[in-house]
Amino acid sequence: IIPGISGSLMLMILGSYRPILHAVNTNDIGLIAIVLCGAGIGIILFTKLIEWCLIHYKTATHGVIMGLVTGTLFQIWPGAANLNSLAPVLFLIVGITLSGSSYFFEK
Repeated sequence: IIPGISGSLMLMILGSYRPILHAVNTNDIGLIAIVLCGAGIGIILFTKLIEWCLIHYKTATHGVIMGLVTGTLFQIWPGAANLNSLAPVLFLIVGITLSGSSYFFEK
């Protein structure tokens, strides 16, 4: 739903990537079904939430989405483990700032 934020990235952030990968490799249908149901429900609800936010708070929603997209760069950037733990927060702030500045250019 949001560019740059995949299901795999979310699993990595939550620390669930390896258990889910193990479930897939061992054909653990129960766990796979639970994850698929949760993902389906999450996608439906999150889509509705983003739609509502875009209707009511367009610029702020764009800012948050840009912040999330730039914040995920930290996860996929080679050598990111050597960076300060505040780097994702800084990326988030930069993304929100860049998107927020677009508000002034719209006028």
